[in-house]
Amino acid sequence: MADARVLIVEDDADINEIVATHLARCGMSCAQAFSGSEARLLIGADTFPFDVVVSDLMLPGLAGEDLVALIRKRDATVPIIVISARTAAADRIDLLKLGADDYLTKPFDLDELAVRIEVQLRHRARAAATDLGAADTDDARDGADDGEVGAPAR
Repeated sequence: MADARVLIVEDDADINEIVATHLARCGMSCAQAFSGSEARLLIGADTFPFDVVVSDLMLPGLAGEDLVALIRKRDATVPIIVISARTAAADRIDLLKLGADDYLTKPFDLDELAVRIEVQLRHRARAAATDLGAADTDDARDGADDGEVGAPAR
């Protein structure tokens, strides 16, 4: 998914840079935040400026769990992929219930992360297309009541 706008939230500068470099090589545009507080500032615009968020959990300033909840309040559809050293099933389950769309444990494969981003964006695009199709179907049904062109025959 070239041209995807990705927010990377990772306090380990080396990991943040490695992920950003790899995703850029995959054609994605990356913004980097090194704390939860910095990420909160980057998502503070009126319209959500990112297509996907990749976030660690153990962050300075604002914990990853709180960041996930904040993002969900701002944009219910933006994919959130958590990357964390926490490997317990309970942690993964809690984050997925909170609103994360995917969860990778560290260490992780960069190509796998890139593909998981592509999958999440593909799902989001499909859902948007389905929503548009439903709106078109609703419009056609509405037209059936008032004899508009394109209304189904009675």
